[in-house]
Amino acid sequence: MTLMLEVESQRGIIANLASAVTEAGANLLKIDSGEHEGQIYKVQMDLAVTNRVHLAAVIKKLRRLRAVLKITRP
Repeated sequence: MTLMLEVESQRGIIANLASAVTEAGANLLKIDSGEHEGQIYKVQMDLAVTNRVHLAAVIKKLRRLRAVLKITRP
């Protein structure tokens, strides 16, 4: 499962994202921080989740982070 996130540039944001994913019980397979527009970075995450309910729990955990502005599925 791939998620695209828009996040504010902050110290340790990648670590915070990875921590939120593992706390939700998902496996983080790949993370790639790509292009940016000012202080907004686009991050692509590949995750291993068990089902869509589990995916919803992971997304909910990620949305609780203040730096996360938007989450989409490509």
